[in-house]
Amino acid sequence: MHTRIFFLRFSNKPFELNDFDDYEKHFTVMNYNDNAPLYRKLSHEFIEEFELQYPEHKWTDIETKIFAVLFELLKGATCKEPPLGIASSSQSRALYAADIMLAWKKDGSRTMQPKLLEVNWTPDCQRACQYYPDFYNDVFGLLFLDEEKDVFKLLQ
Repeated sequence: MHTRIFFLRFSNKPFELNDFDDYEKHFTVMNYNDNAPLYRKLSHEFIEEFELQYPEHKWTDIETKIFAVLFELLKGATCKEPPLGIASSSQSRALYAADIMLAWKKDGSRTMQPKLLEVNWTPDCQRACQYYPDFYNDVFGLLFLDEEKDVFKLLQ
């Protein structure tokens, strides 16, 4: 099975509901400030740590929920004709990035739920290319050569 990569962003300081003017505590985009250190973690490192910290939660199950959220987003965005929705086109090769956080469901069940924060069209992929040198090869393989690499099998 091919490893699906994702790009992690962290704040440089632990989040707290105080010091709201402290950029490094409340934001995760540190690459636009040359003076701020950049905390780096690759997706496979994150998955290993995640499963050690939460052994009762398999990353593949969380990933399945994330893909389901993204699938519903795209389905909803294309369900109406423009200008109310995004036109469906079999020739489209758009690249989107989604900012997602995980949260505990508030029903006390210790169930993790992905929260979609925002979606960007034609995102800045500079750091993704630095961390994953085959990033654009994989993206273009998917978009232009139909090399699915197991991504959409999770939705079936």
